[in-house]
Amino acid sequence: MEFKPERRFETLAEAFEFILNRYALQPAERVWLQTGSGLLVPEQVPKYLFRGECGEFQSTKAGIHRPESFSLRDGSLLLTSDLEKLRKLIPSLVKRFMLDYDYRLERSESIGLLQHYGLPTRMVDLT
Repeated sequence: MEFKPERRFETLAEAFEFILNRYALQPAERVWLQTGSGLLVPEQVPKYLFRGECGEFQSTKAGIHRPESFSLRDGSLLLTSDLEKLRKLIPSLVKRFMLDYDYRLERSESIGLLQHYGLPTRMVDLT
């Protein structure tokens, strides 16, 4: 089955305008979320979510700006020292994936690759 997008945009500005008018400026929806105890509670959620969001954040931010949400696969949070190392590691990886003898990616592709594998980046994914 071939993927066919519903809509194409000539420019990024046109895509942002579409998202803004169709989703972002619309009132939040009220949904019922189930808590761990099984209790249903009402919650206001935006009409749009960026990839990686679950409606749990106050505002849309790139992952790198939400260190409180970084965790290991077992759910344990990273230490402050781990976060500092991560902030230094990510730019190094971006540069590495751009090198001719490595992946030869464009900068945005390199950042997208890191984000795809769960590393927090400065990119907000609109897919």
